[in-house]
Amino acid sequence: MLASVAAPVADAFAVRQDRPFAIWVEPELTGLLGSNSGVLPLGLEVGGQIGRRVLLSLALARFPSANVERSAVMLGGRFYLGTRAFAPYLAAVAGWMRAGVDDTGGLSETHRFAAVGVGEELALRGGLSLTGDILVGPDLVTDARDSSQTAWRASGWLRLGVGYRF
Repeated sequence: MLASVAAPVADAFAVRQDRPFAIWVEPELTGLLGSNSGVLPLGLEVGGQIGRRVLLSLALARFPSANVERSAVMLGGRFYLGTRAFAPYLAAVAGWMRAGVDDTGGLSETHRFAAVGVGEELALRGGLSLTGDILVGPDLVTDARDSSQTAWRASGWLRLGVGYRF
């Protein structure tokens, strides 16, 4: 009688080690906690895996519309809680956003923010990667009409990504 060998389960591979660099198309929804809300549909995040559990990334996002345009830059990191294809992670970001203020003749607010949160990634052997996370943290807003006026607000981000690991 031949002994059967169990085939490895697809999610048992260390996908993130095999494909350490990634790029995601990542629309973002900002202002989940009442701060200026908006969608940044043109989001792009690039990242590199360091070891089995850490990913460092740079994200750029934009909403190109007159008087209410938004542009954001984020530096971030993820700490994966597992090494399988589907893995939750803890995330931290720090960044800057410029947001146009409607009906002000081109004035814009600036936001400096930091946020932490949780997310998950499904990284498949073929390279496809799906991500989603929710982040919350403080947002320092500089008033569009008077740059000496600043205010702290609570800020929230929802990011969903479709990408490729290589």
